[in-house]
Amino acid sequence: MPAIDPTGATTAAWSFLYAALLVPVSLTPWALGSLGGIYGVTAALAGGVFLWRTRQFTAAASDRDPAARRLFFASIIYLPILLSALVLDRLVSL
Repeated sequence: MPAIDPTGATTAAWSFLYAALLVPVSLTPWALGSLGGIYGVTAALAGGVFLWRTRQFTAAASDRDPAARRLFFASIIYLPILLSALVLDRLVSL
């Protein structure tokens, strides 16, 4: 999409939509009671930061802006944080 979106506005809007959908999906195991508080708090905080970064990118609406780079790094670090919280939550509950 960034190749056909010269301003970056469409890419930013889709990024925000997907991040907004990702937060409740990542909180679903906690809401269903499958995982404990460590995972729930970490997923909520990491999801909030990720959503905040996508909002900054949406406000900048340019793929050349530093907000795009910060969102890229947030997307790289989000999953390892979430998976680490998952493992830690399971180890603590044993």
